[in-house]
Amino acid sequence: MESSFHGFDLFMIAFTLISLYGLVRSIRAKNMFAVAFCSVTVLTFLFANAIMALHWFSLLDDVLAKIGVA
Repeated sequence: MESSFHGFDLFMIAFTLISLYGLVRSIRAKNMFAVAFCSVTVLTFLFANAIMALHWFSLLDDVLAKIGVA
């Protein structure tokens, strides 16, 4: 069985952590524009990381079939 882990996955995790750090700093600075922007960024990266993790464990096809996409 071929590994579904790719080197770019580490960058995705790193970008998510950096975005979370930026969100915390924005909240502390009370910068509402930055909070909104970082919130959208963090949610997007968390969604992408969830898809990535499902692919690692070969569960992505099952989830897509259950929601009727594949």
